[in-house]
Amino acid sequence: MTRLLIANRGEIVTRIARTARRLGMSVVTISSPVDSDAQWHRLADHTVLLDGDLPSQSYTNSDQIIAAALAAGCDAVHPGYGFLSEDSDFAAGVVAAGLTFVGPAAESIALLGDKARAKKAAADAGIPTLTAWGEASADPDTVLGHVRSLDVPVLLKPVFGGGGKGMVRLHPGDDAREVITSAIGLNERNFGRGDLMIETLVERPRHIEVQVLFDSFGTGVHFFTRECSLQRRNQKIIEQAPASSVPEKVLGAMQHDALRLLGGVGYVNAATVEFLVDAENRYYFLEVNTRLQVEHTVTEEVTGVDLVELQLDIALGARLPLQQRDIALRGFAVQARIYAEDPSNGFRPAPSYSVDVAWPSTVRIDSAFEGAGSIPPFYDPMIAKVIASGPTRTTALELLDRALADSSYFGGTSNIGFLRLLLATPAVRTDDIHTSFVDEHLARLIPDSAELQATAAAVAMVWTSVEEQSPVTGSSWTGPHGLHRETLRKLGSDPIGRELVADGRVVPTTVISQRSNHWIVAADGRNISVVERIHIDSPGRIRGEIDEVTLSVVADGLTTTAGRLGVGTGTWVCVGGWTVKVNEKVYTTKDSKFGDGEITSKMPGTVLAVLQTGTRVSEGDVVAVVEAMKMETALRASSPGIVSAVTVTVGDVIDAGQVLAAVAP
Repeated sequence: MTRLLIANRGEIVTRIARTARRLGMSVVTISSPVDSDAQWHRLADHTVLLDGDLPSQSYTNSDQIIAAALAAGCDAVHPGYGFLSEDSDFAAGVVAAGLTFVGPAAESIALLGDKARAKKAAADAGIPTLTAWGEASADPDTVLGHVRSLDVPVLLKPVFGGGGKGMVRLHPGDDAREVITSAIGLNERNFGRGDLMIETLVERPRHIEVQVLFDSFGTGVHFFTRECSLQRRNQKIIEQAPASSVPEKVLGAMQHDALRLLGGVGYVNAATVEFLVDAENRYYFLEVNTRLQVEHTVTEEVTGVDLVELQLDIALGARLPLQQRDIALRGFAVQARIYAEDPSNGFRPAPSYSVDVAWPSTVRIDSAFEGAGSIPPFYDPMIAKVIASGPTRTTALELLDRALADSSYFGGTSNIGFLRLLLATPAVRTDDIHTSFVDEHLARLIPDSAELQATAAAVAMVWTSVEEQSPVTGSSWTGPHGLHRETLRKLGSDPIGRELVADGRVVPTTVISQRSNHWIVAADGRNISVVERIHIDSPGRIRGEIDEVTLSVVADGLTTTAGRLGVGTGTWVCVGGWTVKVNEKVYTTKDSKFGDGEITSKMPGTVLAVLQTGTRVSEGDVVAVVEAMKMETALRASSPGIVSAVTVTVGDVIDAGQVLAAVAP
């Protein structure tokens, strides 16, 4: 194996490429047009440009990817995770083309990637499984009929899915038809098949998984366990290795069953066997992921093993260099996934074509990029993983929180602040968690937006003065500005005020006083103390096309950063990990031919459905559906009326703020 094509995008490409290059391999990456300037291509010896930005045109177009591998002279393909990583047809196609697939055989993916077949294999092996109801189906009426015939809570799961997407909890009495239809459609688009299986819902379980590797000689080892119970929308956000809340006897039994299941079907390469553990510490087989996991990093940190290197060795036909007794644990590791999403708005994806990030150097960072980058609307919104390790779980959590505090994200919305609040929750600190924990505590994990906006406006007010003294020319404001430090000294205690707009909300902001590096700013009726901590960080630093200057302050005792992305883009303020965009208020007259009944999308994406002109709607009726980053958003009428205009068709790719339709009284 001398030349490896990585059939993926984002941070996993960087992760795999680093190991491959260390082993002396040449690396080839693939790219959609929107990703063509992405930073992860810098580790590649060659990049192949694919046909389009949509996944079906690029990262899930197996024929195009295999052709790219052959044309680039590759002899192996690593699928990473997501996209085609659990597609048995892709694995078979790679091998049929004479290339090495860095993963299990297509037959193993077909068996274990089908959750219904995997569950049967586990049951046949005597491993505890959850009760299933009826046959898996992609017909909404069939699934609905099974659900309505039951009088117990159930979980609907995509048979061919992954990453927690498309899963739905249903309780007796729920209006299930729309939910089932939406889940089937989402699974068809993301996984190629919409089949749903129905199984008993375990309330508030823990999600525990076992990392396993098998070589082609039948030797298998496990790398202990991971705790993955902290999830939102069934997707993991914080993971830990090893699991520490379940009795060792139970963990040992799961490790034994994971090896027994995979060994029994002749599995080769890396896999993760996932289990649910109920309140009585009874465990049940959940599924097998026939690929590398996003959270493989925490296992590497506590075992000192490079799992990608072992994957490549096994693909080459080598024996595992480790026996079970050689694998030992050393402390704890915790990982937080950084997503471009808005936790205060149902975790909706928040794509942006111009962002700037800064990651700390104190912990392991697996990131899609450093500095300037973009978050297109076509793919999963995860952009980085922050991984902290320590001798104890408490130490690892504290290091992780400190690293998140030292991370900044300008140009869009991220979940960094949410993660910090989650880590600070007492139950998380004491490991008293379950898969519904985030949903049950969500109200406590979202701060008051008005307080955030007021603090951000106060910091932005200070930023105008600091910025004008920097070597970088131009202002971050859209309107006139001029809070020079000398002007403030001449005016003494006379207040200077502005109306600022923080995340779309007008915040009256006034400088009350300024002495040396200490400011008192009144914002939205609150007096906020702002102390410059670092005058200017990296003045005039150039990152690609973005001129960036950052101010670090302490605002009401909370470490806060402010910066800008180019002239005229406003000031971005990161308050405890929550990012707020601040502009001066500009008074304009709205120019709209549709009036107040506009149906607009808050994010870029793809139109999945839209009503026809002339359709009568009631308040709250769905007028259009948009998909962005594998999440559907229903756009509803704010008042009753008739659809008077439609400006898009199904399949159109739209921008944020674009008018899709209008409803007239």
